[in-house]
Amino acid sequence: MLRNLILPDRWWPLLLMAFGGKLLLLLFVLWEHHIPLNGAWYFTGGDTTGYTEPIDSLLNGSGYQPDSRMPGYGVPYLLLRLVMSMHAALQCLVLLQVLASAVGVVLLSKLAHELTEDLRVFRWTYGLALVAIFSSFYDRLILTESFSTLAMVLSTWAILRHGKSGGLGWLLLAGTAISWLIFMKPVFLPMLVIVPAAFAMWDKFQWRRVLPKTLVLLVPFLVADGAWCLRNATLYGVFRPLSDGVVSPAIREGIKYPVITLIREYGGSFLWWDPSSDIRWFNVSEADPPPEQAYEGAFPLPGYVLTEECPMDTLERIASLIHGYNTSTDGTTKQRALVNVRASCERCVQSFRNDRPFHYQITARLCMLRIFLITPGNPELMIKPFGELNALEKSVKLLYALIFLCTVVPGVIWGLRSFFHPRSSIGLRLVAALMLYGVFIFPFAMRMTETRYLTTVYPFAVMFTVLMGARVWDMFRKRSIAT
Repeated sequence: MLRNLILPDRWWPLLLMAFGGKLLLLLFVLWEHHIPLNGAWYFTGGDTTGYTEPIDSLLNGSGYQPDSRMPGYGVPYLLLRLVMSMHAALQCLVLLQVLASAVGVVLLSKLAHELTEDLRVFRWTYGLALVAIFSSFYDRLILTESFSTLAMVLSTWAILRHGKSGGLGWLLLAGTAISWLIFMKPVFLPMLVIVPAAFAMWDKFQWRRVLPKTLVLLVPFLVADGAWCLRNATLYGVFRPLSDGVVSPAIREGIKYPVITLIREYGGSFLWWDPSSDIRWFNVSEADPPPEQAYEGAFPLPGYVLTEECPMDTLERIASLIHGYNTSTDGTTKQRALVNVRASCERCVQSFRNDRPFHYQITARLCMLRIFLITPGNPELMIKPFGELNALEKSVKLLYALIFLCTVVPGVIWGLRSFFHPRSSIGLRLVAALMLYGVFIFPFAMRMTETRYLTTVYPFAVMFTVLMGARVWDMFRKRSIAT
């Protein structure tokens, strides 16, 4: 009976089952976090206000301010706020994100079927995407992860549908989804180059066919970003096609940012809200007010980060200055500490680049890739620390950590294989290119290690894990038949 429901053309049964599974996960997380059904389902993180405050400001007649974030995530929030209160809109936004997660599961399995025309791969992808719930942990967070994941899968599926049918409607859908994704996560702007490159290979570089397709794909972004550029030019007199930097202005102006920059150069973890993060050694934390007690613990970074111009004494002085900044109430003292920390961190960064070029260029990036990928992958599953969980809860948490690692690592490996294998189809190489870009751009180019950035392309890792499993299964079957 269930096998008859899990078929590529059974849209509604597939969507209902996926939505039910994602909703059960939401209810479990709410129960685990002691949140009643009539409570706030949503969770607001540090970046949330950058997406919601501009919309509330717009509705209050004060314009889209602050505007350090592009309004991609704000669009669905605005539509909800036009007809309901802030609390109700945030509650509905969570449900929309759960629905987006469910739609993403269905589209991912259909994408796998488009690539392979293998019913087994379709079913395996659907099942594993339901079980591998890393991306779904962010459905209750008022952040871009759920919608950006849907936009990525939807745009890729629409591109493959265009490749088979040739319909321009699929191109417009793909272009709209890519534009929405870029307006939520500007880092994915290169998709507007990667996808036309696939068009060129599909059409054997016949530019009379490639250029019209590319133009249709670009139309939604050109219209939306043109309006955004016009708005920024009118307000500020500058050409600003995307957002105002990766880090918010409030963080850039504070005492955290110089140390964040330093830790990124070293290849460490700068997530100050994580108690195990390397940056905690420098007395940088999320506590408000900051703790009066200075951090006590061993230096967490490898010895090669120390240089002649930036020895341990300098790093200890930076940590001491930040502790003084945290505990002081005098504005002049705090400003002096900020200036000294900036100067010391800049000197250490330059010294590390000059004296340890191999570690700066290679080792640090590999360390950040490890931090980015090798994680439990279930940050919101349990509210209690691992040591306080009972045996059953520990088993569940370890199970999902294993599922995450067993989809990310094989998925990335098989994605690399698929991209470089000479017999891979252009569509498969396109999906592999998008996944590999989303995996490596953060630790290698941007030196960012927050694992939630992986959510946008994580479904592709799930699909490539299935493709790898199907290939291994076929190899064993052939050997068993041969013997």
